[in-house]
Amino acid sequence: MMSRAERLAGLLKAEVGEIILHKLNDQRIGFVSITEVKASADLTTAKIYISCWGGQEEKKKSLRGLISSIPYIRGLLADSLQTRVVPKLRFVLDDSLAEGDRLLTILNKLGKARTEIKKSQPSQNPL
Repeated sequence: MMSRAERLAGLLKAEVGEIILHKLNDQRIGFVSITEVKASADLTTAKIYISCWGGQEEKKKSLRGLISSIPYIRGLLADSLQTRVVPKLRFVLDDSLAEGDRLLTILNKLGKARTEIKKSQPSQNPL
């Protein structure tokens, strides 16, 4: 059974995602996706993990744009959420996708190196 915090996190993920996509006009905010939302047990705060397209500077710019939009986002959430209190929002860059991509690149290189080593060794088959 899902806890209230988990239900709120799922709802916030959907609602904030829609707000970012359709209602924010801040030019600083690039291509952003919400990877995860964690709501506190008392439902007063929510940490929103975002993944951004682009380099570090674009990511920082998008994060600054989202942070400056928090009051506006909370106002829209107050209209759509059926809660007594709209949680305080905190946006956090989620680098797990980039880290996963980096690890896959390393594993691919290791796989290619292993294949090359096997090709360069003489066959051990008896006649």
